[in-house]
Amino acid sequence: MTEGGGRLRLGAVRGRPNWPKLTVPDLSLGQEFYGALFGWEYEELKILHDVHLGVHGSFLNRGQWVASITQHPEPDVTEGWWNVYFAVEECDRTVERTVRAGGLVAAEPADLADLGRSAILVDSVGAEFGLWQGRTRLGVQTGAGPGTASWFELLIHDTAAARGFYTSVFGYVTTPLELPAGALDLDYWTFLDGGVPVAGLHLVPDTVQSRWTIYFEVTDLDAAMRIAVERDGAVVRGPWDSPYGRLAVLSDPFDANFSVVQHLHGMPPR
Repeated sequence: MTEGGGRLRLGAVRGRPNWPKLTVPDLSLGQEFYGALFGWEYEELKILHDVHLGVHGSFLNRGQWVASITQHPEPDVTEGWWNVYFAVEECDRTVERTVRAGGLVAAEPADLADLGRSAILVDSVGAEFGLWQGRTRLGVQTGAGPGTASWFELLIHDTAAARGFYTSVFGYVTTPLELPAGALDLDYWTFLDGGVPVAGLHLVPDTVQSRWTIYFEVTDLDAAMRIAVERDGAVVRGPWDSPYGRLAVLSDPFDANFSVVQHLHGMPPR
């Protein structure tokens, strides 16, 4: 989401989120849940099958790639999680900048067939994220409309440290959210890339895990919540109204949290 009511345009713009990825212990159940919720179709990526990496596939929304899904290769893993990958021109050099900025490497840079090169990192305040140096697959093919990722938000315990980290790694400019008079005090910042809002940064209590979260657009929030519960997911929070739309936090059958938003009117969704 962007100021003025537009949506994020995802793809291969350096330094911007361009790939939502879901890891689950049961690929079939993941396909069924998100297919019912968003109308997504599944496309298997046989080129990436590997006993150490798990089974990979793509989620399609009206024929366009909007996210990917991976079945975790370890049989004792029971939980799932969403992660956000950022487009980069040089994966290895971005990893080096991440380490210099105080981050950690969770998975070293590796080629995924001819699709691209990726790495998984942890920022200086404990949130995991990925890098994607696209080759034949540059990024998701659409970032607008129902069933697509419309906003990315970092939930963090130290906004000052996070702002410094992502500025060092991606060159972001950060700006605080301007609140109307009388509104609740909220430590919320927007990451800007070339003047364009690309993600949000929200201070959360220490009891909440530091992580990136994804907002997916829906046409009917009540229906989305009902389908999530019927398919063994849950409503974690909400619904609630904001100046930017009606929102809720959901979880899938693997306890992977994500947000849904109806009628986007601005940024950020708080």
